[in-house]
Amino acid sequence: MYVIDVKGAGHRYFITWMGQRLTPDLVAATTEGIVEIAENLLTSDMTTIRVNKGSETEELLRFFPDGFVVLDEARVPLNDFYAKTNEKGAMFRVQAPYGAGARSIEQNERAAKYLNSGDAFVVFLPGMSQAYLWIGKGAAEQEIKAGKILMEAFTTKPEVRLEVREGEETEDFWQAVGGQGEYSKVKEQAIASGFEPRLFQVSNASGYTFMKEVAAYTQEDLINDDVYILDAYDTLYIWIGNKSNSFERKGAYAKAKSYLDGLVDQRNKATVAINEVQAGREPPAFITNFIQWEPEVAQAWLDADPLAKLKAGS
Repeated sequence: MYVIDVKGAGHRYFITWMGQRLTPDLVAATTEGIVEIAENLLTSDMTTIRVNKGSETEELLRFFPDGFVVLDEARVPLNDFYAKTNEKGAMFRVQAPYGAGARSIEQNERAAKYLNSGDAFVVFLPGMSQAYLWIGKGAAEQEIKAGKILMEAFTTKPEVRLEVREGEETEDFWQAVGGQGEYSKVKEQAIASGFEPRLFQVSNASGYTFMKEVAAYTQEDLINDDVYILDAYDTLYIWIGNKSNSFERKGAYAKAKSYLDGLVDQRNKATVAINEVQAGREPPAFITNFIQWEPEVAQAWLDADPLAKLKAGS
């Protein structure tokens, strides 16, 4: 959790940024102190904002014209991060969701599966001697600009900086991301300009099956006990938690069909596919709709799969 205090000539912003892995106890312990600080600073010209990782608003991003960088894993001294990056390299997804300020999110590993035609990516090789700026066909100019800035952001600056556009990758680039592999491509997604994916929880925990939107969703919002519907424009994904019950699974398709029938946007409903996805076995086209994807979280869903345990014991 971080507090960002921005004071201008005419207004003040007090922003709390929270990581995804904060435990409820830690949130409660730190929130009290943050509220006390805010109250001591509170004036009629101050706006307080609370933001979760992956849900950075335009209001927050505009305070970081050179990009907003989020590192993976727990906070460590910068020297430790540099040592890790020097040893293993790193991969960042660069997004400008509102067309202005951009955010760069460190990915779990250097892997082709994280690439997405709609964004730009920066790949640092081990030793930090070389870096690639991969430009997806749908990447915005602000994302490309932020990617170039990111390549200069660390203490050890790569001596070689290469730009690679989607479809023009070299063998060296594919080696840098662990080998050429499947990822979400523009030609597979006829997505309208300005469209943002939406996630809905389907559950019968209250005694009846309901469908509720999850605002500013992340991977951590997917609960293995439930079923979810992800609207990715040309595809509705039904994500099935391994511990969800049969009522939720059966009701999810009907909910997805009803949701599709009620859409009033410009897409051709007849061409929208409804696909089921098992927890822990998500394809790249599903994963790319999340700002960051942690394989260990997905593995935990599989470990909790009762059928998998039965097969392992047979």
